[in-house]
Amino acid sequence: MAWFSRMARVVSQWSLPPTEEDVPENQTWARHVTPGAPLPESFRTVLTELGHSDLSQSYVIYAPADHWATRHTDPKIVALSGRNLDVLVMRGVTVEINRYPVQCIDHIQRGRILLDSWVTINATIDGNPQSSTIEFNTVVEALFDRLINTLRAIRAEICETRNPDFGQIQASPKSPDERGHKLARYASQSLLSGEEVVSVYLSPNEGKPVRRRGRFRGCTYVPGPYIIVLTNREVIRVHEECRLITQQARYGAIWDFTPLR
Repeated sequence: MAWFSRMARVVSQWSLPPTEEDVPENQTWARHVTPGAPLPESFRTVLTELGHSDLSQSYVIYAPADHWATRHTDPKIVALSGRNLDVLVMRGVTVEINRYPVQCIDHIQRGRILLDSWVTINATIDGNPQSSTIEFNTVVEALFDRLINTLRAIRAEICETRNPDFGQIQASPKSPDERGHKLARYASQSLLSGEEVVSVYLSPNEGKPVRRRGRFRGCTYVPGPYIIVLTNREVIRVHEECRLITQQARYGAIWDFTPLR
């Protein structure tokens, strides 16, 4: 009974997203930072130096350190203000600063597999590639979905993307199955206001098995089906995660957003 009670308490913590009132300081879920909210002083100092002193004028997310199994994540801050995205990472006693001008962002990936989610920002700044990944609990994915959609909208506004002439591109004639409908729904929900679809390509079938060498032995993975949507602003690719050939179930999806230059 004691074991059941402990499990019940754990499950109850997953049922609802955290709020500012009920999140303890040692909670590992990411949260939106508002003025007056608790924050490590080293992060607060760097945010002030970067121009985020007034948190009401910036969109700031704090992701505390977390660990599970053999994985460990460092504390991170994601701050969006104007046309700059700052990703701060606590490395021991120092804070690593990564600034991404929105116009330099080449690719955004958003992944979700069960309770594990992540966002990866890829950019080319002064000819040098730069990348940051923020991992978080899927319970708080709405915080990061808002961030991603804001970045995409700002990127489109900066580049003043016009309707390009892609010629006579036709949508894929394949009829989607259950998986295809799921991917099509995800892609449709990803469209921003004013974004126009130019072409759609759907690959509802799994790819050929691929063998990858692991630390002790090789494993065979099966790539999942995918859908590619070309719009007047970007290329959206949604696909299921790779699965082991011995597994049948898939548990999530991965979104890739690549702006048009």
